[in-house]
Amino acid sequence: MEVCIETDGSSLKVKNGIFLIESKEKKVEVSPINVRSFVVKANISITTSAISLILNNNIELVFIDNYEKPYGRIINTEFSKSGYLRQTQYKVFNSSLSFDIAKAILMKKSLKQKEHAFSIIKTSDSSEKEKIFDIFLDQLKNCNSGQIDELMGIEGNITKFYYSILSENLLGRFAFEKRSFMPAKDEFNASLNYLYGVLYRKVERSLLNAGLDLNTGFLHSNKKKSLSLVFDFIEIFRHFAMSFNYSLFQSKKIRKSFFEYDKASVSLNKDGRNFLIGEFSDYLENTELYNNHHTKRIEIIKNEAFKFGDMILELSKNF
Repeated sequence: MEVCIETDGSSLKVKNGIFLIESKEKKVEVSPINVRSFVVKANISITTSAISLILNNNIELVFIDNYEKPYGRIINTEFSKSGYLRQTQYKVFNSSLSFDIAKAILMKKSLKQKEHAFSIIKTSDSSEKEKIFDIFLDQLKNCNSGQIDELMGIEGNITKFYYSILSENLLGRFAFEKRSFMPAKDEFNASLNYLYGVLYRKVERSLLNAGLDLNTGFLHSNKKKSLSLVFDFIEIFRHFAMSFNYSLFQSKKIRKSFFEYDKASVSLNKDGRNFLIGEFSDYLENTELYNNHHTKRIEIIKNEAFKFGDMILELSKNF
């Protein structure tokens, strides 16, 4: 499970081999066997014995900001033994193969969007919409200009069309008009933004484990302080967060009491975040068909990260 600590003044320590989380309100004991990650979103104290237990059990300790984005983490130094893979990653990045990798990422994302859209569509014009979707996919598939901006433009059109289908089919009090980021303009987007933040952490962790350089991506800009490879790789798995979010709203599990409302924005409150992290963690621990085997979604992310590293090493043989 993922344990989120978001109360200022809390402490994380160890008592008899068990994690002890203390705040003014309560004390909670957690066995390291049951913890996949600690997520810190507050000013807290952590003992060195707690950090040692975290590292020895390969548990994630990540620090996030108010937008759920990680700004730091403590990891086992074993994850740094990947010099050759990173050197190869730089070579591939500086080659024409970089464009092919970027296109492959966007094709995977777009195909998953199509699969989800037409699994929930209720309107009578589904066949016409499918034709439009296929036209966009053909444009993406046949784009060989070598220009990332052109790829992103085509993918942007696909994503807008995808969101329009979701909007048409999600009716009721939580209907949304279009995608909105920070700040979110409605409950659907507020929930989705939070889930993407959670997913970002899972992807970042998997890429670190695979030994890749998070700062060297193939699709997104490699600007200072931007972990561009994480932004690249999360594209392949955005459908996890989107399909899960849509199903929650469609099944009417979401409540108005989960949100805080400002004049121009909507955000999740603590109850909403706690509900979503519990439900989404369960979703990622559940299985789906992957390479002809039922595999946990969280393991799919890990497996794909290692496969990505293997692919880079294989591509380097062309040099």
